[in-house]
Amino acid sequence: MIQLKTLYNKITVREKMLLVLFLWVLVFLWLSMFGSKMADLFREFETVNASLAYQQVWLNSEASIEERLAESREILDPNKTYAKGRFIGRLDALAQASGASYDVTNPTTRLGDVFNEHSLTVQFKEASMKALMSFDQAIQKEHPYLGVKEVKITPNRSDPKLLNAQFDVIALELKIIENLQGAEKPSP
Repeated sequence: MIQLKTLYNKITVREKMLLVLFLWVLVFLWLSMFGSKMADLFREFETVNASLAYQQVWLNSEASIEERLAESREILDPNKTYAKGRFIGRLDALAQASGASYDVTNPTTRLGDVFNEHSLTVQFKEASMKALMSFDQAIQKEHPYLGVKEVKITPNRSDPKLLNAQFDVIALELKIIENLQGAEKPSP
């Protein structure tokens, strides 16, 4: 420290001013970086705070959500919902009953806590409007267990009486709550 003091005393006033200016520039850069980091930290804090508030709304609504779930469970019978294999078979039978030429895609499944959602596409080629209406009505009879998510119909260029159609169909597979609750409980 004594050596630094002697070195400082040996330099000229101009060099001392440049040294002080250099140190102030370093302090300013450090403060600038510190301020930037603090601003980022504050933004992250606000994001986390908003996320926690949103989650708290869901937690506060737990009773009403469970009540609506119980009401829905009274309407829906888990044994009538469609597992993946049963879903394919049922749609194949409905499409075949329409009497039109069709293809069924493999279903995709989105897993959930209370239910799984299966979806697939049935494509009709050169089908009559009557056959398409028959298929749609057959699905409507299966409501709320089956539903049409989207329908795309295009006219056949060679015969305007025939249509090409694509039905995106979904099915819900309701899980049995008693099984889920038993899985959540730790074993003794």
